[in-house]
Amino acid sequence: MIKHFWILVLMSFSSLAQASWELSSLQYRNITIRTGLKKHTNLEYKGSILYLQGLADSLLNHDPLFDHLNSAGFDIVAFDYQGQGGSGGTMNSTRIDNINALAKIVWDKYNNPDKKKILLGWSTGGLAAYKYAYTTPNEVEAIILLAPGIVANKFVGETNLWGCLTSISIYYGKCKLIKITQSSLTQNTFLYEKNPHVDPIKPISPLVVPRFSIDLLKTSMKSRHWKISEQVKGMVYLSSPQDTYVDGAKTIEVIKKNANHLDYYQFSHGALHEIDNEIPVVTDYLKDDIVRFLSSL
Repeated sequence: MIKHFWILVLMSFSSLAQASWELSSLQYRNITIRTGLKKHTNLEYKGSILYLQGLADSLLNHDPLFDHLNSAGFDIVAFDYQGQGGSGGTMNSTRIDNINALAKIVWDKYNNPDKKKILLGWSTGGLAAYKYAYTTPNEVEAIILLAPGIVANKFVGETNLWGCLTSISIYYGKCKLIKITQSSLTQNTFLYEKNPHVDPIKPISPLVVPRFSIDLLKTSMKSRHWKISEQVKGMVYLSSPQDTYVDGAKTIEVIKKNANHLDYYQFSHGALHEIDNEIPVVTDYLKDDIVRFLSSL
C-alpha cells in the first residue's frame, strides 16, 4: 500500500512538472487565430515570454524548450500565424507587420499592456522580433532570436533544382524545389524521444505563399540597416553553417554593425535551422543558456 502511495505521488509530481497549453482564439480581420498560454511550473513566477514562430510552424511544436522555460518560472504566450498551426486564413495574407500587430493584441490578451515584452522569435519570428525591437524599443525588455531571418536565403529547405528543370520530374511530382521538411530543419530523428512536432508543416513551401515570401525577403534586406536601441537587451543564437534557411555568418556581421550590444552564439556543427528541436548536445546548451540570459535581466 505504501509503495503504491509513493508511486501515485511521483506520478502526480510528474504531471505537474509539464504544463498543458491553455488554447483559445481571437478574430483578426475576420480570421480565427489560435492563441495559447503555457503557464510556469516553478513555484516562483519570473515573467512572460511572447513566442513568435517561423514559417510553417505551430505553437504546439516546441514544448521541450517551453517546458524548460516553464520550469524556470516563465509563462509562454504564443499564437499561430494565418494558414498554419491551428489558425484559419492563409499565410499569403500575412506580412511581418501583421505578425507584430497580432503580437501586441495577443500580448494584451494575456498580460498587462504596459508590461514590457520579452520576445522569443525563431526564423521568421526572429525577424519579426528584431523589427519589433527596432520600431518600438520602449515596449521591449529583451529579444531572444533563434536563427532569425535577418539574412534569409532565397533557396531554402530541401531543394532539387535539376529535377525541377525536367518535365518528367514535374509530371511525376518529383520536383522538390524549396520544400520545407523536418529533415531540413533538424538532424534529430527522435528515435529515442518523443517527436515534439505535433502539427504538420503547413504551408509546405514558401512558393505556396509568394506574397508573404516576397515581403519576408524585402524585410530581411531592410533589416540589415536597422540600428537596435541599446536599451533593448538580447541574445542571438545561430545554427551551424549547414542551415539552408539563414546565413549565420552574414547575420553576425549585421549584429556586430547595428546591434553590437546584443550577445550572440553560433553552433559550429550539429545544428540545422530548428535549433530548439535539434540533437541533445545542441538543445541542452540552448535551453540552459536562454535561462542564464533571462536570469541576467
